[in-house]
Amino acid sequence: MNPTSPPDPEEMGRNTPPSPDAPPHETAPVSSPSFAGEDDGEAPQEMPAGAAPERRFPWGLAVLLVVFSFLANLTATTSLAILLNVPRNPRIELLLISQFAGHAVGAWVAVRGLLMIQRTTHLKGRSLGIALSGGIGSRIGHGLRIYLLALPGFILVSSLFMALSEQFGINVQQPTIQRVIKQVFGNPGAIALFFLIAAVGAPLWEELVFRGLLYPAARARFGVWAAAIFTAFAFALLHETMRVIHDPRTFLLPIFYLGVVLAIIRERTESVVPCMIVHAVHNGITLAVTFTFGPGMPP
Repeated sequence: MNPTSPPDPEEMGRNTPPSPDAPPHETAPVSSPSFAGEDDGEAPQEMPAGAAPERRFPWGLAVLLVVFSFLANLTATTSLAILLNVPRNPRIELLLISQFAGHAVGAWVAVRGLLMIQRTTHLKGRSLGIALSGGIGSRIGHGLRIYLLALPGFILVSSLFMALSEQFGINVQQPTIQRVIKQVFGNPGAIALFFLIAAVGAPLWEELVFRGLLYPAARARFGVWAAAIFTAFAFALLHETMRVIHDPRTFLLPIFYLGVVLAIIRERTESVVPCMIVHAVHNGITLAVTFTFGPGMPP
């Protein structure tokens, strides 16, 4: 710059510090980079510093936890039955108490397993299906609506199952449950315990195992429908141990159908809680019909 020329106003503005009384200079907001699959109307979710990324539901660990939960249930039931001297004092109330305790221990093992998976994979409660917030009432209502829509199909499948069984001469009765029901009739305390197991213990434990642990692991590995079919098959296989049936053409169709419906409810509601409620309602209705019209086959 020529020393004799007047100072440039623009250059003076750059070199002069701003006055404290001057209004702040506005700057254009800096746009963050967009990510694939991100909605333009929503701000990107930033991961907190030091947070580990979410991983998939672990298949191998889930299967091990399912087996461990089964063993814990069996061990607790057998141990309490021996402690209560059920083999020498075969009172039906003691047998039912042992069974309910086994379900409770198996459910506790499944819950501890889900919490362990949450810690190791950093999955959210909603991904695990155990979140109790976020409109759980509406999710339960949605699950009940799905069950009501599927109920005619369940009746049709049950009728088909019985017709095929009669045609092929297959015994589809549950000898263990039949004996229990005959002992329960006329005993109000035993009836209450039986309903407690069927409407509370069994839905709690079975849903934590099949729709809580096994379904999300199979879904992450095989996809939605393959996971629904797989878990429904495993669900029916559990009840196979209480039946006398060996023909694959009529393999526990009603229980398999119910397992598929419960998997759909788990998928649509993203929670295992509606599955427990629907399972409890289904077992309660089945038992009510059983005790009203005679021994039946409650799942």
